[in-house]
Amino acid sequence: MNRRKYTAEHLQVLAELYKRMKVEDVTQVFNERFGMDCTVAAIKTVLRKNDIRCGRGYGERLVTRRYLFDPAHEAYIRSIAHGRTRPEITRRVNETYNTAYTVSQVDALMSRRKIYSGRDGRFKPGGAPWNTGTKGKTGRNATSFKPGVVPPNRRPMYSERVTAEGFVEIKVPERNPYTGSPVRWRHKHAWIWEQHNGRPVPDGHVVIFKNSDKSDMRLENLALISRAELLEINQMQYSDTPGPVRDSVLALAKLKVKTREVGKERSV
Repeated sequence: MNRRKYTAEHLQVLAELYKRMKVEDVTQVFNERFGMDCTVAAIKTVLRKNDIRCGRGYGERLVTRRYLFDPAHEAYIRSIAHGRTRPEITRRVNETYNTAYTVSQVDALMSRRKIYSGRDGRFKPGGAPWNTGTKGKTGRNATSFKPGVVPPNRRPMYSERVTAEGFVEIKVPERNPYTGSPVRWRHKHAWIWEQHNGRPVPDGHVVIFKNSDKSDMRLENLALISRAELLEINQMQYSDTPGPVRDSVLALAKLKVKTREVGKERSV
């Protein structure tokens, strides 16, 4: 920053601050007071060129940021604190002393110095709430949906969408068991299988794509298998298996699961 931009007031404030603070803290307080963005190096330069010295002897205690407030300002805050909010206290001290303290600075000072306003944020017995006498007058919010109005982003029945995993979902007129809504989104391939077979997918089973193409909804490409069989074909890397061999892999998976089940039954 150019030296010519420092006024006599700036230099006077720097001299007063430097008597009590380190250069880093002087820079921060100076910038806050005058709304500037000087660097520590710039402040060191102006202090040196204007022969501004701290005047402290070796080992004398420095005043850090916690002493940002002048004692007179702190006393004033203490005298007006009762019954007032932090923003109101901040505004009053800034207007009185022509300062630029922030609400957070005043709040920190009051907490540190145990200056209490007497406000606890609770409703007092006998106090009236803000909406007293407004029953039946406030009404519905002007931006709320009105009865019978259809939101513009509502998707029509049997709309489709693609999930992040690549599955196609379809909006169908079925009650959602989780939300109670009369419509829900279903995996389209499972819904097609159910429509063709006239029954829901049994518990513990899934509908897979024989060719691993999630967009191929042909009935001949859909197969109902158990989750145990699904685990087997995944372990055998079914999706990477050449097409002509896939039926054999699926049959082998079913055989492994059946063999395991029979073995468990015989061991009982």
